[in-house]
Amino acid sequence: MSKRGISPVIGVVLLAGIVLLLVVVAGYAVVGVSENALGTAAVHSQSNYDVQIENELDKQLVMELRGHQDLDPDTEFILSINDKEVRKWQGKGDDEIHIQCLYPGDEVELISANGDTTVLLEDFQVQRPTSCTKYNTFEKKFPNAVVDGNSHQVRDDYNFGLSINPNGTGNAAAPGNGTRHIGKVSLQNPWHHVEVYEDKSIEGLEPPVFVIVMVDNVHYGDIPKPSNHESVDPDKYYNWTDDPPSGLDPGEDAFNITTNSSGVNKVIPRDSNDDEYEPTNDVYIVFQPGCEQSTVKFVNESAGFDNEIYKDGELVIPNTNDATEGQTFSAPGTGCPNGGEWR
Repeated sequence: MSKRGISPVIGVVLLAGIVLLLVVVAGYAVVGVSENALGTAAVHSQSNYDVQIENELDKQLVMELRGHQDLDPDTEFILSINDKEVRKWQGKGDDEIHIQCLYPGDEVELISANGDTTVLLEDFQVQRPTSCTKYNTFEKKFPNAVVDGNSHQVRDDYNFGLSINPNGTGNAAAPGNGTRHIGKVSLQNPWHHVEVYEDKSIEGLEPPVFVIVMVDNVHYGDIPKPSNHESVDPDKYYNWTDDPPSGLDPGEDAFNITTNSSGVNKVIPRDSNDDEYEPTNDVYIVFQPGCEQSTVKFVNESAGFDNEIYKDGELVIPNTNDATEGQTFSAPGTGCPNGGEWR
């Protein structure tokens, strides 16, 4: 008995039927997803959103939200920076938000939320640093951004990766006038002092630049000098882990900026023998962040320790006692993903 297969004509018809069925199923799936997406959007608003962001050098980041007049009353807008919520509001009409103290690589995200549903309206990577006029008023120097005049912590640890190792591998002053190996102390430590210059060059380095005064000890019993600072306890030996006494900003008056005859803005330390400025008058540097490479310029030192300066764990200045005034050092780059730039 001979074996017989399906005729070619019938086979083609069956194949066409299978293909048609697959197309219908796929079409149904696509239509279903689209309807769900439209339904979710309709929960939030019957208007179209338009988010405009301006991020220009040395200016605020301005976010303009337009077109949500028909907003569902239960819908909120949520603004986050680096996944940290900084503002939540119910939009009525147009909104304009001003943000300062952002740096290349920071992420600004805006969503609308209604119940359990959310819609991403904007996901923006900061390309250039914004102005930061409130820089030195923060409780912590680097983690904060300013949103419409209010300060919010948006970074867990943003200190440019700079640190000082007091006396290198040797022992340095410890509480009670003892000595021990201290190890690296981050620039974020409140005993250090930092000032940002956004609109002018310092020591020949183009803005934004940071004048940094690092401390290599805080442990002497008469430093800070009690007669100069009423809040200082004369019987206390301070430690790195202590907050500075109330009202004392270490290093705040430790230097002046003067313009020399060549038009260069110079960092001029105060009298190194005046203990009014202790303890933060030990190591003066200027830091210029860059995407691929940063620059550290050594200005001055009023300290006896052979201090080491690090950037992201890499040794930049092996010994501050051997560095000369105006000497520049190359350092690792500072956070510029996605095509961002510092200047």
